[in-house]
Amino acid sequence: MIKGVVSLVNGMKWIYKDAAKSQIFGGVLTSMCQTMENEMALSPEDEEEQDPTVQMWLYSFLAQHNLRSANATEALKYIEKAISHTPTVVELYLIISFSFIQESNPNYKNHNHRLVLNDFYSSVEMFEISRHM
Repeated sequence: MIKGVVSLVNGMKWIYKDAAKSQIFGGVLTSMCQTMENEMALSPEDEEEQDPTVQMWLYSFLAQHNLRSANATEALKYIEKAISHTPTVVELYLIISFSFIQESNPNYKNHNHRLVLNDFYSSVEMFEISRHM
């Protein structure tokens, strides 16, 4: 959590095959997120104050977790919190693009923000492709 490993949730795909394990994982992430919001620590017993970016990564992980759990509305809530917290992290815009793809919520369907993000997503994809050429 502290290092902000972007692929944490993707690396734990196996956990989503078992609903009980997935629920426990979500509970741990939610608990850590709430403690960070209230105390800037990962657990109530933790005396070390964490860097504020840990909060942003927890929002990101919760968004990814909710996407994997087929709860796009909740995923959008967390990814929007992450973007509000730190709007310069490119990976967050990729996650919100996936949220829009999965979500058919009419509040977001024709939203101008979606058009901007889709354009941004395309630009990021093109950059990634050109970087590997």
